[in-house]
Amino acid sequence: LKIRMLMEEILRLGAEVSRWADVNTGRLQRTLQLAAECYEKGLDTRDHIYAFQELCEIIEIYGLWKSRVHDYSGLFQKIRTALKKGPAIREDETKNSSHARNNLFTYYLAGRLLRSGNNVVVVDGCGLLAMNRGVPKDITILLDNCYVDIECKRPSNDCTFERNLKDACDQMNDSLRGNLGIVALDCSPFVPPIGPEGDEF
Repeated sequence: LKIRMLMEEILRLGAEVSRWADVNTGRLQRTLQLAAECYEKGLDTRDHIYAFQELCEIIEIYGLWKSRVHDYSGLFQKIRTALKKGPAIREDETKNSSHARNNLFTYYLAGRLLRSGNNVVVVDGCGLLAMNRGVPKDITILLDNCYVDIECKRPSNDCTFERNLKDACDQMNDSLRGNLGIVALDCSPFVPPIGPEGDEF
């Protein structure tokens, strides 16, 4: 009963995200459909089960941005686009279909930084301030009157980890001009989630 109540709440919040973002097609709707089929019909394929994990990640981004997104001109539309694009399940991603999830990692990290009290001034080119600092980074925060750029990368497997890190460092070096920079890496595409007992899901 407890699990079904949790599933029902995830579905409710997923539908709330869909209304907030006005997304009626694409990845979010397919994910909601799979999760609803799991809950209502007891379907338990890989896609049906993983759909709940996907929804939880989307719901977390929604919680981070629902009251702040319009502070950053253009960011709402970018989040909407990211919720529509790509396969419903992360495991079905290819190099050509990973762009939306890559962007959502940036929005997730920026939202976490903002919620933690950091002065986030730019997210994916959408800013609180009019800034002329060359090519914008994925995230820029203002820390003690110093701009700190954050370059976000999401390597698809362990073989591309070092290349992604090098690319991010090269991009930083081209534009820092004495400022600080951070590289943020999301390794979830090739590092399985860990359960409460230390076991892999």
